[in-house]
Amino acid sequence: MHAAHYPVTGHRFHKAFCRFFLLLAILSPASGSASATTPLCLPVHARIEASFVAEDCSSPVGLCTAGTITEGGLLNGSTRFTALAAAPAAGMYGVEADSTLSYNGELIVTTRHGALEISDVGVFDQAAGKFTELDRVIGGTGIFAYASGVLFISGDSYADGSGFDGRISGELCLVK
Repeated sequence: MHAAHYPVTGHRFHKAFCRFFLLLAILSPASGSASATTPLCLPVHARIEASFVAEDCSSPVGLCTAGTITEGGLLNGSTRFTALAAAPAAGMYGVEADSTLSYNGELIVTTRHGALEISDVGVFDQAAGKFTELDRVIGGTGIFAYASGVLFISGDSYADGSGFDGRISGELCLVK
Protein backbone atom coordinates (compact mmCIF):
# COMPACT_ATOMS: atom_id res chain seq x y z
CA MET A 1 0.00 0.00 0.00
CA HIS A 2 1.48 3.37 -1.01
CA ALA A 3 1.55 6.11 1.60
CA ALA A 4 -0.67 9.10 0.81
CA HIS A 5 1.11 12.42 0.17
CA TYR A 6 -0.44 15.69 1.33
CA PRO A 7 1.19 19.01 2.22
CA VAL A 8 1.69 19.40 5.98
CA THR A 9 -0.25 22.63 6.28
CA GLY A 10 -3.14 23.57 8.56
CA HIS A 11 -6.66 22.28 7.96
CA ARG A 12 -5.80 20.28 4.82
CA PHE A 13 -3.20 18.23 6.71
CA HIS A 14 -5.49 17.69 9.69
CA LYS A 15 -8.21 16.25 7.42
CA ALA A 16 -5.71 13.98 5.65
CA PHE A 17 -4.27 12.83 8.97
CA CYS A 18 -7.75 11.98 10.33
CA ARG A 19 -8.63 10.08 7.13
CA PHE A 20 -5.43 8.07 7.41
CA PHE A 21 -6.15 6.93 10.96
CA LEU A 22 -9.77 6.14 10.06
CA LEU A 23 -8.49 3.98 7.19
CA LEU A 24 -6.04 2.23 9.53
CA ALA A 25 -8.86 1.52 11.98
CA ILE A 26 -11.00 0.02 9.22
CA LEU A 27 -8.13 -2.04 7.79
CA SER A 28 -6.65 -3.05 11.15
CA PRO A 29 -4.57 -6.23 11.52
CA ALA A 30 -7.70 -7.98 12.80
CA SER A 31 -9.07 -7.84 9.25
CA GLY A 32 -5.70 -8.92 7.83
CA SER A 33 -5.71 -6.10 5.24
CA ALA A 34 -3.17 -3.62 6.62
CA SER A 35 -0.50 -3.34 9.24
CA ALA A 36 -0.78 -0.98 12.20
CA THR A 37 2.78 0.08 11.36
CA THR A 38 1.98 1.31 7.85
CA PRO A 39 3.45 4.82 7.79
CA LEU A 40 1.76 7.93 6.51
CA CYS A 41 4.53 9.93 4.86
CA LEU A 42 3.78 13.60 4.42
CA PRO A 43 5.65 16.40 2.65
CA VAL A 44 6.69 19.14 5.05
CA HIS A 45 6.77 22.86 4.26
CA ALA A 46 7.12 25.24 7.21
CA ARG A 47 8.91 28.27 8.60
CA ILE A 48 11.27 28.30 11.60
CA GLU A 49 12.48 31.27 13.60
CA ALA A 50 14.87 30.91 16.52
CA SER A 51 17.12 32.90 18.80
CA PHE A 52 20.39 31.89 20.42
CA VAL A 53 19.89 31.32 24.16
CA ALA A 54 22.22 30.83 27.12
CA GLU A 55 19.57 30.07 29.77
CA ASP A 56 19.18 26.32 30.41
CA CYS A 57 21.72 25.57 27.66
CA SER A 58 23.31 22.18 28.35
CA SER A 59 25.40 22.20 25.15
CA PRO A 60 29.05 21.17 25.66
CA VAL A 61 29.96 23.84 23.06
CA GLY A 62 27.63 26.53 24.45
CA LEU A 63 25.29 26.67 21.44
CA CYS A 64 21.52 26.47 22.01
CA THR A 65 18.49 28.02 20.35
CA ALA A 66 14.81 28.41 21.21
CA GLY A 67 12.16 29.28 18.66
CA THR A 68 8.94 28.51 16.86
CA ILE A 69 7.71 26.66 13.80
CA THR A 70 4.81 28.21 11.90
CA GLU A 71 3.03 27.45 8.62
CA GLY A 72 3.67 23.76 9.33
CA GLY A 73 0.31 22.33 10.41
CA LEU A 74 0.97 19.61 13.00
CA LEU A 75 4.57 20.79 13.36
CA ASN A 76 3.56 24.26 14.57
CA GLY A 77 5.04 24.69 18.02
CA SER A 78 8.15 25.58 19.95
CA THR A 79 11.70 24.42 19.22
CA ARG A 80 14.78 23.82 21.32
CA PHE A 81 18.16 23.02 19.75
CA THR A 82 21.21 21.87 21.71
CA ALA A 83 24.51 21.59 19.83
CA LEU A 84 26.57 18.55 20.79
CA ALA A 85 29.66 19.39 18.72
CA ALA A 86 30.94 22.15 16.44
CA ALA A 87 33.99 22.72 14.25
CA PRO A 88 35.31 25.90 12.63
CA ALA A 89 36.24 25.72 8.93
CA ALA A 90 33.48 23.10 8.71
CA GLY A 91 36.11 20.70 10.07
CA MET A 92 38.19 21.19 6.88
CA TYR A 93 41.07 23.39 8.03
CA GLY A 94 43.09 24.92 5.20
CA VAL A 95 40.29 24.25 2.72
CA GLU A 96 37.29 26.10 4.13
CA ALA A 97 37.20 29.56 5.74
CA ASP A 98 37.37 29.57 9.54
CA SER A 99 34.06 31.49 9.56
CA THR A 100 32.24 28.40 8.25
CA LEU A 101 30.99 26.45 11.25
CA SER A 102 29.79 22.85 11.06
CA TYR A 103 27.71 21.51 13.95
CA ASN A 104 25.48 18.69 15.08
CA GLY A 105 22.97 18.36 17.84
CA GLU A 106 19.45 17.58 18.93
CA LEU A 107 16.38 19.55 17.86
CA ILE A 108 13.16 19.03 19.83
CA VAL A 109 9.91 20.34 18.35
CA THR A 110 7.15 20.52 20.97
CA THR A 111 3.60 20.71 19.62
CA ARG A 112 0.13 20.17 21.05
CA HIS A 113 0.32 16.69 19.46
CA GLY A 114 3.58 15.59 21.12
CA ALA A 115 7.31 16.18 20.83
CA LEU A 116 9.35 15.38 17.72
CA GLU A 117 13.01 14.39 18.23
CA ILE A 118 15.44 15.23 15.46
CA SER A 119 19.17 14.60 14.94
CA ASP A 120 20.55 17.74 13.29
CA VAL A 121 23.74 18.35 11.32
CA GLY A 122 24.40 21.71 9.71
CA VAL A 123 26.77 24.24 8.24
CA PHE A 124 26.65 27.96 9.08
CA ASP A 125 28.57 30.47 6.97
CA GLN A 126 28.99 33.21 9.56
CA ALA A 127 30.47 35.67 7.03
CA ALA A 128 27.47 35.39 4.69
CA GLY A 129 24.89 34.80 7.42
CA LYS A 130 23.56 31.65 5.69
CA PHE A 131 22.96 28.16 7.06
CA THR A 132 21.67 24.81 5.90
CA GLU A 133 20.86 21.62 7.81
CA LEU A 134 20.05 17.95 7.33
CA ASP A 135 17.60 16.89 10.04
CA ARG A 136 16.90 13.18 10.57
CA VAL A 137 13.72 12.40 12.51
CA ILE A 138 14.51 9.83 15.22
CA GLY A 139 11.19 9.56 17.07
CA GLY A 140 9.17 11.38 19.64
CA THR A 141 6.08 11.28 21.81
CA GLY A 142 2.35 11.49 21.12
CA ILE A 143 1.61 11.22 17.40
CA PHE A 144 5.35 11.46 16.75
CA ALA A 145 6.16 8.19 18.56
CA TYR A 146 7.99 6.00 16.03
CA ALA A 147 8.14 8.89 13.53
CA SER A 148 10.82 8.91 10.85
CA GLY A 149 11.81 11.04 7.92
CA VAL A 150 14.29 13.63 6.76
CA LEU A 151 13.88 17.39 6.87
CA PHE A 152 16.02 20.15 5.38
CA ILE A 153 16.28 23.58 6.96
CA SER A 154 17.94 26.55 5.24
CA GLY A 155 17.91 30.22 5.95
CA ASP A 156 19.55 33.42 7.08
CA SER A 157 20.83 34.74 10.37
CA TYR A 158 19.41 38.00 11.70
CA ALA A 159 21.54 41.07 10.96
CA ASP A 160 22.26 41.48 14.69
CA GLY A 161 23.39 37.83 14.98
CA SER A 162 20.77 37.02 17.66
CA GLY A 163 19.12 34.15 15.74
CA PHE A 164 17.81 33.07 12.36
CA ASP A 165 14.83 32.68 10.06
CA GLY A 166 14.54 29.63 7.83
CA ARG A 167 12.37 27.36 5.73
CA ILE A 168 11.78 23.67 6.41
CA SER A 169 11.08 21.11 3.71
CA GLY A 170 11.23 17.35 3.53
CA GLU A 171 9.17 14.34 4.55
CA LEU A 172 7.76 13.23 7.89
CA CYS A 173 6.45 9.68 8.30
CA LEU A 174 4.00 8.88 11.11
CA VAL A 175 2.87 5.47 12.35
CA LYS A 176 -0.37 4.71 14.18
